Amino acid sequence: MAQVVSSEGDAALPYCRAMLTELHSNLILVHFVDGLAFFGMGLAILLQWRRESRLPLGHALPALIVFASVYSLIEWLVMLAILRTGALSFGNSAVEALRLGLLATSYLFLLWFGVDLLAGRNVRRLLPCGVILLFLLLWAGTIVVYLSQGGPAISDWPAVVEDLTGYLLGLPGGLLAAAGWLRARGVFRQLNMPAIGADCSRAAVVFALYGLATGLGPRVLVFPNHDAFLAGAGLPIELFRAILAVGMAYCAVRAMRAYGIEQRRRLDRAEKERFLAQQTAAVQERERIGREIHDGLAQTLGCLALRISAAQGHLSAHQIERTQVDLSEIADLINQAYADAREAILALSVSALPGASSGLIQTMGEYVRRFSEQSGILSRLTVDQDWPESLPADVEIQVIRIIQEALSNVRKHAVARSVCVELTIAHGCAEITVHDDGHGFDPEEYWEGDGHHFGMQVMRERASLVGGSLAVKSMPGQGTRLIIRLPLKKDRCEMDRVPRPTAAADSMTAYGRTI
Repeated sequence: MAQVVSSEGDAALPYCRAMLTELHSNLILVHFVDGLAFFGMGLAILLQWRRESRLPLGHALPALIVFASVYSLIEWLVMLAILRTGALSFGNSAVEALRLGLLATSYLFLLWFGVDLLAGRNVRRLLPCGVILLFLLLWAGTIVVYLSQGGPAISDWPAVVEDLTGYLLGLPGGLLAAAGWLRARGVFRQLNMPAIGADCSRAAVVFALYGLATGLGPRVLVFPNHDAFLAGAGLPIELFRAILAVGMAYCAVRAMRAYGIEQRRRLDRAEKERFLAQQTAAVQERERIGREIHDGLAQTLGCLALRISAAQGHLSAHQIERTQVDLSEIADLINQAYADAREAILALSVSALPGASSGLIQTMGEYVRRFSEQSGILSRLTVDQDWPESLPADVEIQVIRIIQEALSNVRKHAVARSVCVELTIAHGCAEITVHDDGHGFDPEEYWEGDGHHFGMQVMRERASLVGGSLAVKSMPGQGTRLIIRLPLKKDRCEMDRVPRPTAAADSMTAYGRTI
């Protein structure tokens, strides 16, 4: 039985040597494909990687990109050596040292990738750094000890260092990377990405095989060597590594589909939030219209009904003078109801939904123009040059409604001849100023009073909904200035109320572009 095995092994050796001879003539193509696979993997991952992503791979991918890029350079250097010398080395100690240094660097980054994946995002960077430093010291110390002992292999020291690099860095690097892929698989399954989890499983298998092929296929050291691998696997180690390189690139690039899934989910979530914002705006608008009808038009019509009834009684009693007074009051009430109705229609004609075809500035410019025509109050809108083209959707809604409420208050209470709406940027916030030249009031009495100024309270609540604030500056006989600050981002814009401004502060100033 033993003799048969020995005979079969002896018969396999010529076959192995024949394959090696054939492979040597095609090593250029093998190393080219190997380098191309790693270069393609690094480039594809670089193009897909997003720094802001929260995916489990995100924080570890830079190390994998560096590994793939450096290793592709090494493979093409070997291809160049074959073209120039016909051997796997340049025959120049400095060039060989550079190549081996790049090889160790690539394996260290592969180690970094695996350790980073296993450690997770929340672990401090000191852990991966410490592990990499440990492997680096082990590799350098082993090489120094081995070469210092002398021996026949010292004459081929580049091959010895390459074999030790594969043993001490390439093998653990591939295995740790495989373990990292397996950990990522579990996280992706928790994120409801089973297809990406399957890609991670395949990547783990290929990276583990690559680590084994790198560490267990030396050219000089005894166990095992190229001939032993060829006899056992029936495949040259260089070709096997090239096949694994293509598999690694394929699996790693497929795993990058997770970024596309994450992006689609983010867009879907933004669309849902947008839809909810629209629904919320619609509900708020219905509530606002209901309050305005109740507080304005409904009360006016109720009062009108009472005055008509009183006029009928006076007319029946032939009290002509009192009937004329009633009719005059009825006419005033009808005019007031007509103005309230037109203002409600005007407010409804302005779209409060984000993404309307016309921008915020154009929309408010048209609203201010029509308000001026309907109310008879000279109105203008001035916009600062720094005012952004668009605001966050929820902030934009509140800007429109606050300006509408402010102008409504001017028409109803200010007895003003003119009003100016100013849109500016101050202290990182969007600042809206509505200034009229009406009779004004004492803000201290308002803030300390019983709060019957419902419109002012509504504006304050709207500003607060998006992290903003409202200030009132007014004096009896000197008009009123409302200042609303709204955040451009997710911060809050605070502002102290200044109850008694100076006359200079209340003067109207036009700047920027006027609409």
